[in-house]
Amino acid sequence: MPIKAKLSDGYNKDIIKEREDDGLIFLTRWISSLAPPNSILKEIIHDCDFVICRGTLLRLMTSCYDSIPHSVGMKLVCCKLKGVYFIREYYTPTRIEKEVNMIDRHNRMCYEAHKFKQLVTTKGQGKRPDFKETVCVKPDFIGVFKATINAPSQKDPSSNFRIFYGAEIDCIVPSSGQYLGLKTQYKMLGFGQGFTDKVLRWWAQAYLAGIRKLAIGIHENGRLNQVEYLEMSSLANHLSMSGVNVACCFVFLYKFLEAVKKYLDLAPEGFILLSERLPTSTEFNFKLFDPGSAEAAIYEVISNEFKSHGWL
Repeated sequence: MPIKAKLSDGYNKDIIKEREDDGLIFLTRWISSLAPPNSILKEIIHDCDFVICRGTLLRLMTSCYDSIPHSVGMKLVCCKLKGVYFIREYYTPTRIEKEVNMIDRHNRMCYEAHKFKQLVTTKGQGKRPDFKETVCVKPDFIGVFKATINAPSQKDPSSNFRIFYGAEIDCIVPSSGQYLGLKTQYKMLGFGQGFTDKVLRWWAQAYLAGIRKLAIGIHENGRLNQVEYLEMSSLANHLSMSGVNVACCFVFLYKFLEAVKKYLDLAPEGFILLSERLPTSTEFNFKLFDPGSAEAAIYEVISNEFKSHGWL
């Protein structure tokens, strides 16, 4: 679909984007809003085992294919409350340094992605896009999902894990009610050395939110040139032809969740589990901290407000 528009219109390098609150905090606030005090936590989250955010799930799933020269590693902090495991992601020093060094480029790319969303979506059926409206770089809608991660090569369903997570939603197609993912790509599909890594992220994001199709804005020098549609099957085919086995992503995720459960089940509730993957590695290291320790005081997984909600 040919289209001509400037994605950089309205961008100002002095635009200050407030750092968004952690996604897990938003999610736990939403969970609390559903339940009066003294509710059974497991029932409120549909008998799920883990609570997490899609962005963290995405980075966990793709850890086995993380390109070490460009990796920023991962730092995750976990805890257990009323039989439910919570996982929160923290920025690694490498990720912070990388974003500081490319802050203007990062902000411009973020702005142009949201500008693309403004150009191709409306706020209601039958309405037209409002090109003059100030671009908002914060998520408009968050969907809440649950999914089952099956145990590798095991038939016993009791060993599967159920996860409860939130994910940003770009838009829906009015005629079908299905979610549509919006992405941007420089120059052309397939361009760039890291295109396969990008496709893997696109695929994982879409899969976790039940998205079947993506609309890709092809741009160059800040100008949107055309929009192309990609089915999930096309993404999967590209990954397969590039030697990427997406089944490995689910095995890796399951093994990580299994390790988190194992470590936290060894300790009383309230202990903090720190899990780190260095930029030079695809392996995670785990450390348990007593809730009264100095190390545990550094990391908050869930807020005191959520913990004091009176969960059963």
